[in-house]
Amino acid sequence: MTAKLRIDGQDVTAHPGDTVLAAARRAGVEIPTFCHDENLPPGSSCMVCVVRDEASGRLFPSCSAPAEEGMSVDTKSETVLEARRTAVELLLCEHAGDCEAPCRRACPAHMDIPEMIRRIEGGEMEAAADIVFGHIVLPAVLGRICPAPCEKACRRALHDEAVSICLLKQRVGDAALRGAPRLRAGEDTGRRAAVVGAGPAGLAAVAELRRQGHAVTLFDAGQSPGGALRTAIPEERLPREVLDAEIEAILSLKVDLRSGTEVGRHIPWQEVFDAFDAVIIASGGSSLEGLSGTGVEITERGVRTEARTLATSRQGIFAAGNAVAKKRLAVRALAHGRRAAVSAGQFLAGGAVAGDVRRFDSFLGRLDENETKNWALDASREARRSPAAGQTQGFSETEALREAGRCMACDCADKHDCRLRQTAEALGADKRAFRARRRNGALRNREHPRLVYEAGKCIRCGLCVRLSEALDEPLGLAFLGRGSALRVAPPFGRSLAEAVTKDPLRYADLCPTGALMKKRGL
Repeated sequence: MTAKLRIDGQDVTAHPGDTVLAAARRAGVEIPTFCHDENLPPGSSCMVCVVRDEASGRLFPSCSAPAEEGMSVDTKSETVLEARRTAVELLLCEHAGDCEAPCRRACPAHMDIPEMIRRIEGGEMEAAADIVFGHIVLPAVLGRICPAPCEKACRRALHDEAVSICLLKQRVGDAALRGAPRLRAGEDTGRRAAVVGAGPAGLAAVAELRRQGHAVTLFDAGQSPGGALRTAIPEERLPREVLDAEIEAILSLKVDLRSGTEVGRHIPWQEVFDAFDAVIIASGGSSLEGLSGTGVEITERGVRTEARTLATSRQGIFAAGNAVAKKRLAVRALAHGRRAAVSAGQFLAGGAVAGDVRRFDSFLGRLDENETKNWALDASREARRSPAAGQTQGFSETEALREAGRCMACDCADKHDCRLRQTAEALGADKRAFRARRRNGALRNREHPRLVYEAGKCIRCGLCVRLSEALDEPLGLAFLGRGSALRVAPPFGRSLAEAVTKDPLRYADLCPTGALMKKRGL
């Protein structure tokens, strides 16, 4: 018999046997959960699906509570959201796992370095180029000159030596120069933007604005674009043909380049501001003095901007690179320029200017010696290599493949689909709200032919335990221990390969945190 109830003020009809969660989802009301699967009995362990009974004010798990006649349920009040947030934060405090790898966190451009390396190792250079150019538009240049903050964070260095990330990036950039263009302009939006300064920040801003489809005019005081890349770096370290080729790839996106034009001296800033829908200031030095009286605030360091969006005190005007503060690293200037262009694009699209917001990132911290040795088993045992042809020429294809094989793959293989990450983002969870020691450490169990198990990532949702029961596994998985020592493992000290024998990849698909993952290549 059907039941009539109200969910968030909406009349809902529940089918016989429906839980509140099922009735809500049928009505289009989304409620997050980690421990629920429609094909398995309810578990009510994660408490992320809590809702509130409006009559009594009681909070209860919607995944196991039957939908009853006359109920009035609240799923989105601040009381409910705060309870869910707390539940997620309690799970996060014991979740020993990284979303992103340390190398990506250390990269000022936030490029997905592990994914680039996996693509190189798999011989997928075009896919690697798409990943690189999504964040770094001068990879052949930066691969030669970057001081590699990413390599300083590389966990392989705890084992022997860091992976040669910059040389791998250089290899991708050099290959792209010989192949089809990797940078593309988006569909024309009818909006016009100006970028002032053709150093790394300005060039990155131009590429990002053209990717969005905006028309771009690039003003530069020099006769040739490149800024300090052209004037401050010796040619033996950065061959000019490489610099010219990567800059030309950006300018070929139908960019109106106005060389030898110093804004503030040859043309007033106000005239530029009036002529364009948005402006990104990426020049430094004396040209900024002409900004006085334009509504753009100047400090001793440079243009004052809002930290996250790089918006100035004047609407539609943004600043990046040396215009804001002296950037010692070209990669930092480049990242700054791209960030400013993302914000400018949001302004040009008429939306809220929020900047380049990064995803929620759970982090593991430093591995101990035992954990490092364990993770190194996923990588080649070869020592770090140098290019036979020298640093400027870079790796050959074979050398790049072998160096890529040294990566320990520190990021989570489930980082794009992890429900814990998605829910933490949606609720604004604080990963540091509660402190706890690592419950299970950070070891990878590879004994199963098709699965990898990282017990430290497990949030004890019980889905894999209930799945093994539903599949009638002869051994299966179980909860072992009590209290804070509770863990999921095969019983009787048996191996994972013995415990999980039926449809093993379903376990990986079901796991909400990446604790159970398919082995790479499957």
